[in-house]
Amino acid sequence: MRRTVFFCVVYIGAIMLPLIGLNHYVYTALRHAAITEETGDLERQGEIRTQEIENSLLSVQFALEKIELLWAADGSNPAQMHQHLKRLEEQLPYVRALGVVDGAGIGIFSSRSHPIRPYSAAGQATFVQLRDSSERFLFSGPSKNLVDGNWQLTMSMAVRYPDGTLKGVIGASIDPQSYARAFESAVTTGDYVTLLSRDFTLIARYPWREEEVGNRRQVEAYDAFVASGHSAHSGVYANPFTGEQRIVAVRRMFGDRLVLSTSRSLEHGIANWRSLATIISVISLLVMLSGIVALAVGLRVLADREARARMLAALNTDLQDQTARAEKLATVKSEFLATMSHEIRTPMNGVLGMAQALENMPLDATTRDYVGVIRESAESLLGIINDILDYSRLEAGKMKVAPSAIRLSTLLDTMSALFSSACAQKKLSLRVEIDPAAPVGIETDPVRLRQILVNLVGNAVKFTTQGHIVLRAKPTTLAGNVAGIRFEIEDTGPGISLAAQNTIFERFSQEDASTSRRFGGTGLGLAICRRLCYLLGGEIGCDSRQGKGSLFWFQIPAELAEQEEPQLQLVPANTDYRIKRPRVLCVDDNHINRRIVETLLKPLCEKLVLVGSGAAAVQAAEQQDFDVVLLDIHMPEMDGIETHYRLRSLPRGGQQRIIALTADVVPEALARYEVAGFDAILAKPIEMDKLLATIGLAAPQKA
Repeated sequence: MRRTVFFCVVYIGAIMLPLIGLNHYVYTALRHAAITEETGDLERQGEIRTQEIENSLLSVQFALEKIELLWAADGSNPAQMHQHLKRLEEQLPYVRALGVVDGAGIGIFSSRSHPIRPYSAAGQATFVQLRDSSERFLFSGPSKNLVDGNWQLTMSMAVRYPDGTLKGVIGASIDPQSYARAFESAVTTGDYVTLLSRDFTLIARYPWREEEVGNRRQVEAYDAFVASGHSAHSGVYANPFTGEQRIVAVRRMFGDRLVLSTSRSLEHGIANWRSLATIISVISLLVMLSGIVALAVGLRVLADREARARMLAALNTDLQDQTARAEKLATVKSEFLATMSHEIRTPMNGVLGMAQALENMPLDATTRDYVGVIRESAESLLGIINDILDYSRLEAGKMKVAPSAIRLSTLLDTMSALFSSACAQKKLSLRVEIDPAAPVGIETDPVRLRQILVNLVGNAVKFTTQGHIVLRAKPTTLAGNVAGIRFEIEDTGPGISLAAQNTIFERFSQEDASTSRRFGGTGLGLAICRRLCYLLGGEIGCDSRQGKGSLFWFQIPAELAEQEEPQLQLVPANTDYRIKRPRVLCVDDNHINRRIVETLLKPLCEKLVLVGSGAAAVQAAEQQDFDVVLLDIHMPEMDGIETHYRLRSLPRGGQQRIIALTADVVPEALARYEVAGFDAILAKPIEMDKLLATIGLAAPQKA
C-alpha cells in the first residue's frame, strides 16, 4: 500500500511541478518581457517624435534668422515684408503667424495682414526679457495670443544694431494643437502623447483637451522622472485620474526646454502575453486531467495485479524477490530536467508507456477500451504540446536550419509509406508524382522539409473521405532567378472557402468551429508550416474551392546535391523482430521511465538490468556483460554523454551498442549526440514498436 501511495505522490508531483514552474515562468518572466518590449516601443516612438518636434522648432528658428536678413534688405517696404512673412508662414505647418516689432515694442510687420493692426508688445515678459538682456533667442509658452486669444508657443529672436541697441524682435506664434494633430496620425489606439514645458505645464496633448492646456501636471511618473536625474525615464504608473495602470516613457528635448510623455494602457500592451498565458493555462489543465484519468485507471490495474501477486507469492518466491528488487530500483527519486520540452515529455512518457504496457496485458473489453482512450488522448495532447513548442521556438527565432543532402524519391516514397495505412483504411488513393526535370537530390534541411510534408499530407488524409491524394514535386524558379523545388499536395476533400483561405495559415485558425470538433487539432499546424517555409527561404499557399477539393503548395530554394543525407539508425515500425534475446542495461534517473522499459522489454530479454544513474551503469557494466545499453541523456551528477564515454572506455565498451534515450529532440541536440558517438537515438515518449525495432537493429546476433 505504501508503495502505491508513494507512486501516486511521485506521479502527481511529476505532472504538477513542471506545470507550476511553467505557469510561474509565464506569469512572471514572460509578463515582464512583454512589458519591457512595449516600453521599448514607446521609447522608440518618443525618440522619433522628439526628432520631429525639434526639427520643426529648428525650422522656425531658421525662418526667424531669414526674416532678419529680409528686414535688413526690404524693411522700408512693409507690403513686401508682409509677403515675405506670409510665404514663410505657409512653409511652416506648425506656425500660426509671424511678426516683427520695433525696438519700442510696436508691431511693424505681420504675416496676417497689411497694413498691420496696431498693437504693442512693450509690456510682454518676452519682449522685456530680450530688451534687457543679451539673449538672442527666447522660447516661451504656452500663453494666450494677444490678437486672437488662442493658445500659442512663442519663439522670439532679438535683432540688435551694431552698438547692441535693440532694433526689434521677430516672433513666431506656434500652434500647440497642430502637434496634437500630428500625434493623432502616428499613435496606437489608446496611447496618450503629451508635450509639456520644462516645469510640466501642458502644451499639447493627444487626445486634445483644450481645457488642460496651461495647467501644470503633477503625476507620479513625472516626479519619478525628475528624481531619476536622467534625460529619459520609463515605467508603469497609475493614471491619477482613472487609476488605470499605464506604461509611461518620458524624455526631455530641445535643450531641456520641453518634455515629451508617451503612455499606453498596460492591459492593451500585454494583450498578446495574456493570450499566451491563457493557452498555457488550458494546456496545463489538459495535462492534469489526462494524468489524473491515467492514474485512476492505472491504479485499478495495479491493484488487480498486486492481488494476484499476493496469491502466487507462496508458490514463486523467486518472482517475489525479483519484484522486490524492481520496486527498490523504482523508489529512486527523479530530478526534473532543465528544459520545458523535456519536463513535459517525461510525464507524457509515463502516460503513453503505461498505456502501451496495459494494451499488451489480458484485459476485459471495457478496460481495454479505457486504455485505448488514454493512449489516444495522450498522443493527441503530445501533438498539441509539440505544435505549441515548435511554434514558440519559431516565433522566438531559436529554430535553426541544418542543410544536408536528401534524395527526392526517397523523401516522397517515405511520405507515401507513412500514410499508406491510413489511406487504405479510408479507401483513398495516394499517388506520388515527380517531374522528370526535377533534380535527383537537393540540399536543404530534411527534418524541417519532412515536418512540412507530414503536416500537409496528414491534413489531406484527415479531411478527405473519398477520392485521391496526389503528392507532387517539380522544379521551379523563385524570385531573383533562384532555382527551387515546388511541392503540391492535391486532395478531393471538402475544399476551403475563399474567406477561410485568407486566414488559414494564421495561428489557431481553422475553417470553422466544427472543424475542431470533428477532426481535432490546435489550429497551429499550417501556421508552423508557413513559418518553416519562411525559415527555409520559401513560401506556401493554398488553392481551393468548396466541394472541389484543395491544392496546398509550397516552394523552397534547393541547391543540387550529390549525396543523400545520412540516415538515423532506426528501423521502421513494422520490422519483424526475429532476433535472439539480448542482454540489456537500462540507465534512466526517472523510475517511471525505467518501469516502462522493464514492462516492455523484460519478457523479450535474456537479462534486463535497470539502474538510475551513470555511476551505477558503469559499475554494472564492469561486473556484467551487456549487448545493448539504453542510456538516458539528462541525468544528475553524471549525464548521458559522460556515462557514454565511461562505458566506451571499459574493456568491452567497444562491443556494446549504446542507444540514447532523450526527450531533447531539437536538431542541435541530436547533432551533439551523433557527434558523441551513440549508435542510435530514440526519442521520448517511448513507442514500443520503435523501441523493439531499435534494439533489433543494435543487438548483435549471438552464436
